[in-house]
Amino acid sequence: FNWKTQQPSSLQLPTYLHISLSHISGVIFDIIKLNMISLLIAMYSFNGIVSSQEVCGYDTIMQEILANDIDGSIHNRLEAIEQNFESFKAADALNQNPFGGILEIPVIVQLLHNPNSDNLNNIMTHERIQSQILRLNIDFLAFNNDQIPSDTNWNLLKANYSVSFKLADVYRTETDQTIFSDSKFLFPEFGGNAVHDPVHYLNLYIAKFSGGSAGYFISGNNPKWDMCVHQPNYFGDTTYKYIRDETWKSDIVKTWDFGRTAVHEVGHWLALNHIFYGGCSDANDGVNDTPKQDEAKWGCSEYTYSCDSKEPDMYMNYMSYSGGACFGLFTKGQKQRSLSLLELSYADGGRKELTKYSKDEKRYVNDLYFRVLSQKETDGDKICGPMDHLIDNCEMIDGNNNYIYICASTTNNPYVNVIGDISISTKYDNNCMNIIENGKYLCYSKVSNTDSTNNDRMTIDELKPKLISMSLCPSVPTVNPTHSPSANPTNVPTSGPTNVPTTLDDCPGNSFCAGKSDGNYEIQSLGYPGTHYVSCVAGKYAYCRPCPAGLIYNQESGQCEFSSSA
Repeated sequence: FNWKTQQPSSLQLPTYLHISLSHISGVIFDIIKLNMISLLIAMYSFNGIVSSQEVCGYDTIMQEILANDIDGSIHNRLEAIEQNFESFKAADALNQNPFGGILEIPVIVQLLHNPNSDNLNNIMTHERIQSQILRLNIDFLAFNNDQIPSDTNWNLLKANYSVSFKLADVYRTETDQTIFSDSKFLFPEFGGNAVHDPVHYLNLYIAKFSGGSAGYFISGNNPKWDMCVHQPNYFGDTTYKYIRDETWKSDIVKTWDFGRTAVHEVGHWLALNHIFYGGCSDANDGVNDTPKQDEAKWGCSEYTYSCDSKEPDMYMNYMSYSGGACFGLFTKGQKQRSLSLLELSYADGGRKELTKYSKDEKRYVNDLYFRVLSQKETDGDKICGPMDHLIDNCEMIDGNNNYIYICASTTNNPYVNVIGDISISTKYDNNCMNIIENGKYLCYSKVSNTDSTNNDRMTIDELKPKLISMSLCPSVPTVNPTHSPSANPTNVPTSGPTNVPTTLDDCPGNSFCAGKSDGNYEIQSLGYPGTHYVSCVAGKYAYCRPCPAGLIYNQESGQCEFSSSA
């Protein structure tokens, strides 16, 4: 159906649903069943500025799809989803958690790039992908700090989904396609890459495709289509603070640069409809606590009202079209609808299998990333993600007076591939971070987490010693045996010297490291001998750190120690 001309267009239904996206802009296909709204196919479309005349035409599409549902399988799955949701509501499951604790959802990021016509493989950096994963975790765990208007009850409705997203792997697939027509990026025979195990993974695609949309979700419970896709310039969160090399932020559409296109699409993946779906009908979007909204609306500069309601349109809802900076919440009713899927098997239209994994007693590192901030930060949750670990006492300072922190994501979900080893490389590859100067990168290899006997999996406790051995994390301070606290407690200083430098200006620059081998060196200048040390890499300054109060740097042992005169 052509939404511009209001004329029918061809719709083919082989073994998978085939929609001609070149005729579609801003659509969501649904069916009203049992007075509720079931999601079959959802498409989310905006290009920074979108005409409000681009409306949905689900009736015609669904009539055609259901007319071709010869064996009734689509009808049956849709009915099973709605019946399950009704049962979930009847059981007063609004605040129930069907899986217990925080559910870890494995994520596969699939990048389709043409090295002869685009630069996607270079600009879709590890940091950019990490920024998107972090945004998903912040918003679904309700850690976002978007200001909710005080004259609404939205703050009471805001929901924490109790799910976190774990980066399992990134597939970077070279293609000869400049731009994909329809959804051919899903099929290797057309230069694409197949969806990876949608029963246990969320697949996030990044590809250039025709049709004018920023991203969309297609399911229909067909594993060939169960994924979310995004135009490259709508993927990533520019609010992610990473000072060194932020060139990747320049190509993201400015009005949609918070990484919330993916948040919206994953909402569809979890069975949510647009909040304006159904208009002023009683069914509306199938969720009781989202106000009825007559049509899609953009922006958040002022309240709008629909359907003779005294409640304003919920422009902050992630399932609206208001825009990245306007978004701020899912409701408890939306959470209830999404979590009801976890009570239903994949074959019946649900996602119950996501909850069925044997948790390992240990937590293994599945992702490692740096945060480079212009100011010192003490709150680990503001440095790393809400479910990630800040590696303690590994703060560094680079030559531009930026603070460098190391963060690690961990998992006990066997479906999430984990880190086996880390190394420094001169070649940028799939899992590399742009942090080491002079063309060097910190990279890691991944191993399967399904084999509980695999000793190559790196735990969070094993990570720090590895970073220390690579001079990426300072050694844990130790003391001389003759002056240990247990042996001679009266000689342990209770406070540090008053003349320890407190500003970054006291640390030397590249001239200090010129001609020196890689390693740490005591600072012998500035009138503060021994209280600071400098790390040099390839003859250049890498970072400067003070020893803990009361300790000095021992060049011979390479550690901060108590002074022999203490």
